[in-house]
Order: sequence, then C-alpha cells, then structure tokens
Amino acid sequence: MESPSSYVLSWFGRPAYAVATFLIAVPVSTVLTSSWPLQFGDFRWRFQTEQLLSTVTVAMMIGFTLAPIVALGLRRRLTLRLLAGLDVVVAVLLVGAAADVMLNGLQLRQQIAINALEGFEFAVVREFAVFVIAAMLLLWLAWRSVGAARQLAEEVPGETAPQVLVSI
Repeated sequence: MESPSSYVLSWFGRPAYAVATFLIAVPVSTVLTSSWPLQFGDFRWRFQTEQLLSTVTVAMMIGFTLAPIVALGLRRRLTLRLLAGLDVVVAVLLVGAAADVMLNGLQLRQQIAINALEGFEFAVVREFAVFVIAAMLLLWLAWRSVGAARQLAEEVPGETAPQVLVSI
C-alpha cells in the first residue's frame, strides 16, 4: 500500500508543478511588462523596477519552495537538481539586484526632498534586505534540494537491507 503523501502527489503532483511555475512566472512577467521598455542606462528606471521586483519576491519564493517539495514527493532526482541550479542562478541575480538597489539609492538620494529622505532611505534598506534574504533562502533551498537528490540516489526502490545470518 502506498503512503498517503505519495497517493496525494500521484493526483496533485503535476498541478502543483503548474502552480509553482505560475507563482514564479506571473511576478516575473508583471515586472517585465510594467517596466517595458527596458532602460538599463537610467538609474531611476532601474530603481523603480527593483522596487516592483521586491514587492513580488514573496510570491516567487512560494513557487521556488513548492517546486522542490513536489519533486521530492514524486522522487524526481533530476528535477531536484535542476531546481537547485535555478535557485543558485536566481540567488546570484538577487544579490546583484541588492547591490544595484544600494547604488541607485545613492544616486537618487540627491534628488529626494529633505522631508521625504527618511522614508526613501527606509525603502532602499527594505529592498536590499528583501533581496539578500531571498537570495539566502534560495541558496538554502538549493542546498537542501541537492541533499534530497543525493539521498534519493542512495535509495534503491524495492530493495531491503540484506540480512546477515551468522551460524556458529
């Protein structure tokens, strides 16, 4: 008899992958369509785009967390490894975004009115923290996904531990 979790995943595994993909793709497409046309040379545009990205990061993180849970439940080693690689790539991009937020904030700071400066600085620090924390969580997810894939590789389905009989 199969376990309750594997029974549930046999029915809902693929839809859960679709939900995870949806939770990652929709925020990314929202950021891209809201910041179109791309203007990487304009630090104001970069700052606004990164502000928008920081607001949708939580939904993306739910998708990045759901996908390896489903992959582990379905015992998909390759999927776990691919997701770990994607986690690392996105974490590196988020660290770059965190650094860029700070640099853009320094450039924009001169144009902010004195009475709004405290709120602006708080927003810059908040965005920086969101990106750095999300990057650390993604690296943790990647590490755990690789570990889960290794553990699955060590298990051979249907094989039990050999029993050794010693006769004297």
